[in-house]
Amino acid sequence: MQCQALHRRPDVCWPQGRASGLAPHIHVEPGPSESIKLTCMSPGWYPEPEVQWSGPGGLHLEPASEAKTIEVDGLFRVESSLTIGESSRGHVSCSIRNPVFNEEKEAHVSMAGGFFSRVSPSTMVLAVFDVLLAVGLMVTGAVLLRARRAKGKWKEWG
Repeated sequence: MQCQALHRRPDVCWPQGRASGLAPHIHVEPGPSESIKLTCMSPGWYPEPEVQWSGPGGLHLEPASEAKTIEVDGLFRVESSLTIGESSRGHVSCSIRNPVFNEEKEAHVSMAGGFFSRVSPSTMVLAVFDVLLAVGLMVTGAVLLRARRAKGKWKEWG
């Protein structure tokens, strides 16, 4: 690829023409309070691309963050993150588009119900009860042990 250096950034090679970039990759990780964080990444774009998230039924989803950086070769690297809840269960896609040359690349992920774990209230009550029971037994054991030791010391002195 031919490039030109600009006086503002002589360390960066600015491409002449276009580059359609690599296919996007979506990284999936747990988010806060039963949500999922999706991050879409793709390097190698010129000119600066646009990122678009879509949910079930083609619904436009607004990203939580978006970063476009210029690499040493002068090409753009894009990274966009989105946090979704259980209501967005289903097909989610990230499209990266070169608006000048109308080129687009897309990545998809399907969010099944298993991604969103849910704890039933009865399970939570049982867990709290078990913890309280265990603490109660430990305290009772410690009190009985201490009382037995104290009783033994009184017999020795008496």
